Amino acid sequence: MHNIINADVLIYHFNDAAVPPPDHRSYTIHLTSTKIHLSVDSYGDILHEEEFSVNNELLDLTNQLLSNKKIRNCDLLEEDTISGSTSESLTIYSANDIVFKGSIYHAGKQGVGNLCGDLGELTNQLKKNFLYFKKENNQV
Repeated sequence: MHNIINADVLIYHFNDAAVPPPDHRSYTIHLTSTKIHLSVDSYGDILHEEEFSVNNELLDLTNQLLSNKKIRNCDLLEEDTISGSTSESLTIYSANDIVFKGSIYHAGKQGVGNLCGDLGELTNQLKKNFLYFKKENNQV
Protein backbone atom coordinates (compact mmCIF):
# COMPACT_ATOMS: atom_id res chain seq x y z
CA MET A 1 0.00 0.00 0.00
CA HIS A 2 1.04 3.64 -0.22
CA ASN A 3 3.26 4.95 2.55
CA ILE A 4 3.51 8.70 3.11
CA ILE A 5 6.62 8.29 5.28
CA ASN A 6 8.51 6.99 2.23
CA ALA A 7 6.86 9.46 -0.14
CA ASP A 8 7.71 13.07 -0.80
CA VAL A 9 4.17 14.40 -0.69
CA LEU A 10 0.49 13.45 -0.53
CA ILE A 11 -1.85 15.92 -2.22
CA TYR A 12 -5.59 15.81 -1.62
CA HIS A 13 -7.82 18.20 -3.56
CA PHE A 14 -11.52 18.89 -3.09
CA ASN A 15 -13.22 20.80 -5.91
CA ASP A 16 -16.52 22.32 -4.86
CA ALA A 17 -19.70 22.22 -6.91
CA ALA A 18 -20.32 24.82 -9.58
CA VAL A 19 -21.86 27.52 -7.42
CA PRO A 20 -21.19 31.25 -7.68
CA PRO A 21 -18.77 33.07 -5.38
CA PRO A 22 -18.66 33.62 -2.48
CA ASP A 23 -20.17 30.21 -1.75
CA HIS A 24 -17.73 28.21 -3.91
CA ARG A 25 -14.88 26.78 -1.80
CA SER A 26 -12.29 24.35 -3.10
CA TYR A 27 -9.22 23.34 -1.14
CA THR A 28 -5.94 21.49 -1.41
CA ILE A 29 -4.04 19.76 1.39
CA HIS A 30 -0.34 18.99 0.92
CA LEU A 31 1.13 16.54 3.43
CA THR A 32 4.84 15.78 3.60
CA SER A 33 6.89 14.02 6.25
CA THR A 34 7.55 17.41 7.89
CA LYS A 35 4.54 19.68 7.23
CA ILE A 36 0.89 19.93 6.28
CA HIS A 37 -0.39 22.84 4.22
CA LEU A 38 -3.93 23.99 3.39
CA SER A 39 -4.92 26.32 0.57
CA VAL A 40 -8.59 27.34 0.19
CA ASP A 41 -9.73 29.06 -2.98
CA SER A 42 -12.77 30.26 -4.85
CA TYR A 43 -12.27 29.77 -8.60
CA GLY A 44 -8.51 30.29 -8.26
CA ASP A 45 -8.57 33.25 -5.85
CA ILE A 46 -6.74 32.18 -2.66
CA LEU A 47 -8.99 32.90 0.33
CA HIS A 48 -7.07 31.22 3.13
CA GLU A 49 -3.79 29.39 3.80
CA GLU A 50 -2.40 27.55 6.82
CA GLU A 51 0.70 25.44 7.41
CA PHE A 52 1.90 23.40 10.37
CA SER A 53 4.64 20.96 11.27
CA VAL A 54 3.52 17.34 11.44
CA ASN A 55 4.39 14.58 13.85
CA ASN A 56 4.77 10.83 13.42
CA GLU A 57 1.30 10.26 14.89
CA LEU A 58 -0.37 12.01 11.94
CA LEU A 59 1.86 10.21 9.43
CA ASP A 60 1.14 6.82 11.04
CA LEU A 61 -2.60 7.54 11.09
CA THR A 62 -2.51 8.62 7.44
CA ASN A 63 -0.74 5.39 6.49
CA GLN A 64 -3.28 3.31 8.45
CA LEU A 65 -6.23 5.06 6.81
CA LEU A 66 -4.79 4.69 3.31
CA SER A 67 -4.58 0.96 3.95
CA ASN A 68 -7.60 0.29 6.18
CA LYS A 69 -10.04 2.32 4.10
CA LYS A 70 -8.89 0.52 0.96
CA ILE A 71 -8.06 3.68 -0.94
CA ARG A 72 -7.16 2.39 -4.38
CA ASN A 73 -7.66 2.79 -8.09
CA CYS A 74 -10.79 1.32 -9.68
CA ASP A 75 -13.17 1.98 -12.55
CA LEU A 76 -16.29 3.96 -11.72
CA LEU A 77 -18.52 4.55 -14.70
CA GLU A 78 -21.83 6.07 -13.70
CA GLU A 79 -24.25 6.25 -16.60
CA ASP A 80 -26.54 8.92 -15.17
CA THR A 81 -24.10 11.71 -14.37
CA ILE A 82 -24.94 15.12 -13.00
CA SER A 83 -22.82 18.08 -14.08
CA GLY A 84 -21.65 20.70 -11.60
CA SER A 85 -21.03 18.28 -8.74
CA THR A 86 -18.03 18.07 -6.42
CA SER A 87 -14.87 16.12 -7.12
CA GLU A 88 -11.89 14.82 -5.16
CA SER A 89 -8.40 13.76 -6.14
CA LEU A 90 -5.51 12.12 -4.32
CA THR A 91 -1.94 12.01 -5.62
CA ILE A 92 1.12 10.57 -3.87
CA TYR A 93 4.65 11.33 -5.07
CA SER A 94 7.91 9.57 -4.23
CA ALA A 95 11.23 10.85 -5.60
CA ASN A 96 9.27 13.12 -7.96
CA ASP A 97 7.46 10.11 -9.43
CA ILE A 98 3.71 9.62 -9.07
CA VAL A 99 3.19 6.39 -7.12
CA PHE A 100 -0.58 6.80 -6.79
CA LYS A 101 -3.12 9.00 -8.54
CA GLY A 102 -6.88 8.84 -8.48
CA SER A 103 -9.91 11.08 -8.77
CA ILE A 104 -13.66 10.87 -8.44
CA TYR A 105 -16.36 13.15 -9.76
CA HIS A 106 -19.38 12.81 -7.48
CA ALA A 107 -22.21 12.40 -9.95
CA GLY A 108 -25.09 9.99 -9.74
CA LYS A 109 -25.03 7.16 -7.19
CA GLN A 110 -21.40 6.03 -7.29
CA GLY A 111 -19.59 8.73 -9.23
CA VAL A 112 -17.21 8.74 -12.16
CA GLY A 113 -13.47 8.23 -11.95
CA ASN A 114 -10.79 5.87 -10.73
CA LEU A 115 -10.59 6.56 -6.97
CA CYS A 116 -12.27 4.07 -4.65
CA GLY A 117 -12.30 3.49 -0.92
CA ASP A 118 -13.49 5.52 2.02
CA LEU A 119 -11.88 8.94 1.63
CA GLY A 120 -14.13 10.45 4.30
CA GLU A 121 -12.19 9.40 7.37
CA LEU A 122 -8.84 10.21 5.76
CA THR A 123 -9.92 13.70 4.76
CA ASN A 124 -11.57 14.32 8.15
CA GLN A 125 -8.32 13.42 9.93
CA LEU A 126 -6.33 15.74 7.68
CA LYS A 127 -8.85 18.58 8.04
CA LYS A 128 -8.78 18.34 11.86
CA ASN A 129 -5.32 19.96 11.77
CA PHE A 130 -6.56 23.29 10.44
CA LEU A 131 -8.27 26.17 12.20
CA TYR A 132 -10.20 26.93 9.01
CA PHE A 133 -12.29 23.77 9.34
CA LYS A 134 -12.93 24.35 13.04
CA LYS A 135 -14.88 27.51 12.25
CA GLU A 136 -18.61 26.84 12.13
CA ASN A 137 -19.17 28.33 8.67
CA ASN A 138 -16.35 26.47 6.91
CA GLN A 139 -17.69 22.94 6.46
CA VAL A 140 -16.41 22.06 2.96
